[in-house]
Amino acid sequence: FGPMPALIAKAESVHKLHAICTACGGEASRTQRLIDGKPAYYDDPVVLIGAAEAYDARCRGCHEVLHRDERS
Repeated sequence: FGPMPALIAKAESVHKLHAICTACGGEASRTQRLIDGKPAYYDDPVVLIGAAEAYDARCRGCHEVLHRDERS
């Protein structure tokens, strides 16, 4: 996100905050975009107008990146 690397490099201390993974209850460091309650595909539109229910907090192990050839 733009200038963040430069800001972090100049900071005296950095505090990283984490959410709780909605899938396993662990420490979440990612957001999982959902469309109709299912993980979005990597090539779905980036801009989505909507409410917070379109995203879940996920840990690295529970975060899913789906590809079109996996669609059932």
